[in-house]
Amino acid sequence: MATDPKHAEFLANLDKLEQILTKPATKDLGQVCKVYAQIKPILQAVLPVLEKIPAIGKIVLAIRLLMSIADQFCKGQS
Repeated sequence: MATDPKHAEFLANLDKLEQILTKPATKDLGQVCKVYAQIKPILQAVLPVLEKIPAIGKIVLAIRLLMSIADQFCKGQS
């Protein structure tokens, strides 16, 4: 059975996100912004799909709020 390209892209993005987020945590705030710069495009790709799931919609709102805070915090640092 052929896989829908959008479905495959979504799953690939989730895999990328997991790989980045499972690396050891850092206390260096500059490094946090570098990691955020890596995951931001992935989040922007997967959040529209996730927000369509009723039980997850409010979590997506919280993630978007955290992203807006990170955008302000990391402005000019990446």
